Amino acid sequence: MPGSAGASALKTPPPPGELPTVQWSDAEVAAAKAKCTEALSSIKLNYEPLAPIKQGLCGAPAPILLKSLGSDTKVEIDPPATVTCALAKALSTWLNETVQPEAKALFGSQVVKLQNATSYNCRNRYGSAYQPLSEHALA
Repeated sequence: MPGSAGASALKTPPPPGELPTVQWSDAEVAAAKAKCTEALSSIKLNYEPLAPIKQGLCGAPAPILLKSLGSDTKVEIDPPATVTCALAKALSTWLNETVQPEAKALFGSQVVKLQNATSYNCRNRYGSAYQPLSEHALA
């Protein structure tokens, strides 16, 4: 058919942050903050709570801005990263149980800074319009 060559081309889907969304409910935010307090209760860190993020398919109801982890050996996050409390706790566990012992064994000292750590970023995997939502999109 004349003029139909472009009709069969796939239309690029919109970025995840541009899709219609419903904001977090007060109950979802309150529950996420309670889980956050529980997750952070057993670790040492420097952070500030952030407002809920909801951008299309992306966001988190109770994100934090993580500045550092640890107290005896403080690990600075440079620049600070927007993450969930569960991720901050997992990062603390990884640093304490894996990274610091290996750094001490290999280099005789401990890690004191994580530079350019990835953070919240509303995108699909690899920045591709055709990939699933990236974990970065959920902080």
